[in-house]
Amino acid sequence: MMDNATHALLGACGGIVVGDIAGASVWSMALCGALAGQMPDLDIISSRGSDIYYMLPHRGVSHGVFMLPIEALFFAGIVWFFFKQSFWVTFWTAMAALLLHIFTDVFNSYGTKILWPLSQKRYAWDLLEVCDVYLLIVLAVGTAGGLFFSPIWSYIALGLLAGYIVLRFFLHKWAKSIAQKELPEEIWRIAVLPKLRAMKWNFIAISDECYYLGQVCLYARKMYIVNRYDRPLLEEWDDTKRMRAFEAFSRFPYCYYEEESKSWMDMRYGLYKKNKGPLKFKIRDEKKKK
Repeated sequence: MMDNATHALLGACGGIVVGDIAGASVWSMALCGALAGQMPDLDIISSRGSDIYYMLPHRGVSHGVFMLPIEALFFAGIVWFFFKQSFWVTFWTAMAALLLHIFTDVFNSYGTKILWPLSQKRYAWDLLEVCDVYLLIVLAVGTAGGLFFSPIWSYIALGLLAGYIVLRFFLHKWAKSIAQKELPEEIWRIAVLPKLRAMKWNFIAISDECYYLGQVCLYARKMYIVNRYDRPLLEEWDDTKRMRAFEAFSRFPYCYYEEESKSWMDMRYGLYKKNKGPLKFKIRDEKKKK
């Protein structure tokens, strides 16, 4: 997920802008925006202490665009009841913070059910790193400037955010075109994944039999295949609760055997771990092999 500091600063910038437009205290609205910007991620409460059970609810119901007015009304009601802040100014501040939260989440690779309950699909546009230091700095400056100098700083920060996303959109298309030209003909799907440095991207290319993992360097206008992994066979899937949860979340499932058990992971994470493949979100069989 986008880190909590980024969501807080996004919400604060949005709150400063709403407070400036409404003629309210930018300090109060910045605080409201920072707090409201954390609300969608409260779904971690349902994680039950396990990665696999954290994956399914996270970025689900609470991140659906149709749920945002309900969340904003709830937040505004609490703030009005306890602190007597203007209900509607707080409501629109919360809406701004929530919209900024879910739309920045959609731009990374994790996957967000932004159209829940109309669709269970996880949308991931693969443009931003989960934690982008450049965005964090811009938003921190925009928030501090908006509070201590003029709200125009927050307007500028949000404008730079929009411009940065547009830039990465075109760089993403460029990286994908380079990869498509040089990969083997049997490839039928390519996912280009973000790195912090905008001129370098990871990719996962899929054929019927294997995954190709590599990098695209836009400076050199070249792609490099780093590793190749066999795709899991259909019969390797196990009909267990944990595996069904993993299947619902995973975009690029990979299977390997270790210490008498079968392990699964998603190829989006830890792309270049040698020998054993990517190891994040490892799911062990509930029954060991005999």
